[in-house]
Amino acid sequence: MIKTDMAIISATLFATLVSLAWLGWSRRTKAQNSKYSRPLEALEYFGEKLAEAKAFYVATTTAENHLERVTAHGLGHRGNASVFVFSEGVLIVRQGERPLAIAREQLVSVY
Repeated sequence: MIKTDMAIISATLFATLVSLAWLGWSRRTKAQNSKYSRPLEALEYFGEKLAEAKAFYVATTTAENHLERVTAHGLGHRGNASVFVFSEGVLIVRQGERPLAIAREQLVSVY
């Protein structure tokens, strides 16, 4: 009887914590969707392809706080990606998400 009660309490506590985490993520995404504009999905002119690599997309963060993940517009999801460096910018093709393009003018450096 006690084991059953503990199992029910544990399951309820776990479900509550998962629900709170999901609610927090949803609220952050909603707030950031209005704060940040949708990123480019392609470059207007790609130019010459300089490099290509397989990568693991971790997250997009802000320059002011590199530990705070931007969740708006699907940028908060981790996953495999292909990165293409063109003379006019960088294209990140993420598996299961929309591509992310960064124009040359917005880049600080590429390693």
